[in-house]
Amino acid sequence: MNFWPILKNDLKKEDFGLGRYILNTCDMQSVKDRHHTSFNLVKSSFYEIKLNEKIETNLDKVRYIIAKSISFDSILSLYDVNSSNIYVTRVYNSLDLKEIEKFYNKKRNIEIRIIGMQNGQKDYINKFLPLEKFGVLSEVDIFGNEIRHIAIDLKTGMTYNLLLENRIYRPGELLNQTKQEDFEKSIK
Repeated sequence: MNFWPILKNDLKKEDFGLGRYILNTCDMQSVKDRHHTSFNLVKSSFYEIKLNEKIETNLDKVRYIIAKSISFDSILSLYDVNSSNIYVTRVYNSLDLKEIEKFYNKKRNIEIRIIGMQNGQKDYINKFLPLEKFGVLSEVDIFGNEIRHIAIDLKTGMTYNLLLENRIYRPGELLNQTKQEDFEKSIK
C-alpha cells in the first residue's frame, strides 16, 4: 500500500504535527502500531546506525539495522524488495537526496519508511516529500512525545519496536525528557 497520497492530504490538516501520526500495514486489515522484537533476538547480527550516518547494505553483512533513542531526529529507509538491499540514514534537519538517488538508480522496487520526530516538527516532514518519486511509502511513524528504538529486518524490510531490555515498556517509560534546544546542542 502506498501512503504518499494519504500523508500529503493529512499535511493540510490544522492539527497535523501536534500528536503521533502512524500509517503502516502491520496486519493488512488495519493500521496500527508496529510489532516488537527483543534485543536478544537481534544481537547476534546487527548494525547500529548513529545520527548523521548512512548505510547501504544487504543480508550478506547483517540481518538487522537498529537505531536507539530516536527523538527529534529520524530514520529513513529505502528497501529494495527484489534484492533485499537497503539504504538507511539517520538524520536531523537535512536529507541527502543525491545519495538516495544514487541508491535508487540501482534499484526499482522500493519501499520507503520514515520514523521519528517529535510534536511540533511539522515543517521537517516536508524534506521527505521529494522521495515520492523513488518508491511507495510503506510506513510513516512521526511525531509524538516518546523516544523510539527501532530494528529493521533486512530479510523483509519491516521495522520493529526494539525492546532494549527484552521486555515491554511501561506506560510513560519512553517519554522524551529532552528539549529540542538541548538535543541540538548535544549534536554540535
